[in-house]
Amino acid sequence: MTLAKAEEINTGKVLFEHALSVAEAQAVLEHLKAFNVRPMIEDGDYMQVNNVFDCMITTGGRKFNVIEYEAHSNGFLLKESSDLAKSVNFRPSKILTAGDEEYLKDHWKEIAEPFKETLDSMFTSPFYYEFTAKDTNKGSAIEALGYEKDEIAAIGDAQNDLPMFRAAGTKIAMGNSVDVVKEAADFVTDTNENDGIAKWIETYFG
Repeated sequence: MTLAKAEEINTGKVLFEHALSVAEAQAVLEHLKAFNVRPMIEDGDYMQVNNVFDCMITTGGRKFNVIEYEAHSNGFLLKESSDLAKSVNFRPSKILTAGDEEYLKDHWKEIAEPFKETLDSMFTSPFYYEFTAKDTNKGSAIEALGYEKDEIAAIGDAQNDLPMFRAAGTKIAMGNSVDVVKEAADFVTDTNENDGIAKWIETYFG
């Protein structure tokens, strides 16, 4: 589940979706050309990017290939476009923007400013800043599914997971979570790198 889309894992059936309009997406992508960032757009089995070789960012004092990381993490093939603002002619669920941690910290307000009244935007990690349709969050996605609160367990690590926590009966923070997420959680498990989700499932259901 992203902020704006929820699917059944086994069937791919879309249960909830609140996408940006084409005009909104194109306006954001045009604006992002003024910044040293790397937009990424989910397009079916593909992820659209401007340049597959412009892929290195710095976070936590280390450099890594953010396009490879995002594509491999989500099973995307890559599709390159010299101008995303023109090639994105569909309604994306979000616009994910990657950049150096310090650069985003210094420039996120300028990046968000033209859309602060019309879209939602937020950090989803120190090196990711994303745009979604107005009033779209993981909590509203969960509520749209129709389950009772005590039937829902939510696992998160970033500030954009807090609305999901408010909609869930059981709240689990990853060990690598930001402090505000840990404080809001019922349980804190191990980190992403150390199989934190699997460890919580084994503890809770074992």
